Amino acid sequence: MAPANSLIREANLYKMSHPETKLIIDIIDMWPESLPISIDKNLFPFSLWKNLRKNNIGCCNALVCECDLYKETLSGEYAGKITTIHWAREGDAVLTNPSYPSDEFALCYIGSINHIIDVEKIASVIAKISIPVKLHVIGEGESTEHFLNVLKKYCEVIYHGPIRDEEKKKEIFDQCHAGINIYREGLYIGLTVKCIDYFKHGLPIINNIKGDTWNFVNEYDAGINIGNDTEIRVEKLISQRENNLKIYELYNENLTKDVFCEKAKKVIGEVMK
Repeated sequence: MAPANSLIREANLYKMSHPETKLIIDIIDMWPESLPISIDKNLFPFSLWKNLRKNNIGCCNALVCECDLYKETLSGEYAGKITTIHWAREGDAVLTNPSYPSDEFALCYIGSINHIIDVEKIASVIAKISIPVKLHVIGEGESTEHFLNVLKKYCEVIYHGPIRDEEKKKEIFDQCHAGINIYREGLYIGLTVKCIDYFKHGLPIINNIKGDTWNFVNEYDAGINIGNDTEIRVEKLISQRENNLKIYELYNENLTKDVFCEKAKKVIGEVMK
């Protein structure tokens, strides 16, 4: 499982000494591509870091990655078959019992609250919504205070802190029309874990992440993908929330533990033939 990219080199060295070994490499992040900086990552020393992966990845019997975005990049480094196995959640989609008010628009943010979350972009999105907004926040992180202080200027914020209990999360999701999945530009992310939570509970999302998430939103009508000037169509999100069978279908077909295990078994089975 990599990163670290140096681990791929070590796996290659081991494979050369033990050629009978069956080796599966699982790419769960892309370094240095995922670094949230604007520097050209093809320059030294980033190129050296990248080449630890690129020059050694061919040693494996099978290559797995966590999203199709990574698969597209890795196809230029690995000549064999690449399988995408998305992160997953236990159990089927949770059928919700929405109880949100009709005179306001309720959003949810769940997950780490850190420097890669674009709080100013979230604020600008909320500012475009023509009716009062209530934001439920589940999570914590080093940017929590800044995150809450900025958004309180634009909407009512209810901070729940970190929540692990699934029933408590469900109670909050039931009060919301949509989830927020907005990050800083330039990040190399295909699918966020928070989206799996949203989709499991039938929530459409307001999203700016390209790759797998962007494609899921388009394919399953599971929210709105936004650019700098995208209109936030509240009525569309409410309709998607109230007619969310496609969102449940998205989750059940792609993001459950059972789907994850079946794909993993297939990869292992093919390697062991």
